[in-house]
Amino acid sequence: KSGKGSIRRSHAALSAGKGKGKGGAAGSAGTGTTKKKARKAKNGHKSARQKQQQQWHYYINKIRRNSNKEFSLSRRVMSVLGSFVEDMFDRIANEAVNVAQISKVKTLTGREIQMAVRLLMGGELLKYGMCEGTRAVHSYNTNFTALIESRNTQAI
Repeated sequence: KSGKGSIRRSHAALSAGKGKGKGGAAGSAGTGTTKKKARKAKNGHKSARQKQQQQWHYYINKIRRNSNKEFSLSRRVMSVLGSFVEDMFDRIANEAVNVAQISKVKTLTGREIQMAVRLLMGGELLKYGMCEGTRAVHSYNTNFTALIESRNTQAI
């Protein structure tokens, strides 16, 4: 047992389908449940679990490799770009919610997101964003329709 009080399972046990609630984890004694002790802070209270933040550097590197393979970005630059992406994501999401409230709809669709981007961005960035966003939504819709049709033909 480790000093942290948590039950550790090997990768092989997890991939074999012996995950949580299956009775196959070490220390569960066939009860079907696993027990974990709650971590306590130094003051004796349970510590709140921090929200895991999105790691944008994977996507930034993917785009960077497509455009220019010769240069790299430092950690500080990656951090700044990640903060920028997170900030823009939050701004667009909040503005899309405002647009949905004004138009009295309860579901965010591509139309609300597009209006939010139009309100927040300007110039060349707006043109590029609209073009790429429209292309992404069209690609998603065609792939989703093809997936539904293939499932329907397999069911028959």
